[in-house]
Amino acid sequence: MKITATLLVLAALISIAYSQETKFLIEAGGNYRNKKNTELPNEHKIKRDMKSSTGSLVTQIGYRLGKKSYLGLAYKHLHATQAEDRRDQYSKEVLITLRDDETRENSYGLFYRYYIAPIDLHRWNAFAEVSPGTSFKKRTVEGLSIMNDKDLDKITLPMHLGSFEEYREINCDLRLGTSYLLSTHFLIQLSIHAVANLKYSSKSARVPGSSLPKPTFQLFDSPLSNTYLSLVYKI
Repeated sequence: MKITATLLVLAALISIAYSQETKFLIEAGGNYRNKKNTELPNEHKIKRDMKSSTGSLVTQIGYRLGKKSYLGLAYKHLHATQAEDRRDQYSKEVLITLRDDETRENSYGLFYRYYIAPIDLHRWNAFAEVSPGTSFKKRTVEGLSIMNDKDLDKITLPMHLGSFEEYREINCDLRLGTSYLLSTHFLIQLSIHAVANLKYSSKSARVPGSSLPKPTFQLFDSPLSNTYLSLVYKI
């Protein structure tokens, strides 16, 4: 009788412990970068001001495969802008160049994540993640180029500068990160993307004069720019 009761208690404890294991992960996060750069004048250049900003939003939903591994779907949206104001001196003429560069990207893919320990047992944890996917990018460049003659007080007709690119990328990304357990259902994570990245671009639509990126492999591509902060809900 005692043995039976003990076995029943053990079975109940195992059932409770198992029921508390996380089955699903729902993650949302991103990063934001804002940069301004002013180059000092030199022999020909009067000034050059550059302003850029990049924002990324990442969402992932994963299902537990093992005690420390998860497989799921991933989505990323990126919006980047860059504005340039440049003045170049040529003899008595000044060339004024104004340019705006905008990139939009939507990425869809899978991810496989492996933690070094079960996420329900420890406050601190670390993980490695592999994420293959497909990205759809659109890049638009628009601007004006104006020549100003100081002596003649003459301004030439502005020349329009512009290009458009639309292409698809197939890539596989290796990521490393660390997590901290905030409560029963929430984790906060800091991860570095593009620790290793294999990327191949294919043409979907393009106008004459635009360039198409070639297949590339990179290691530790701009770690600070590829650092993401996210909040994870686990159930």
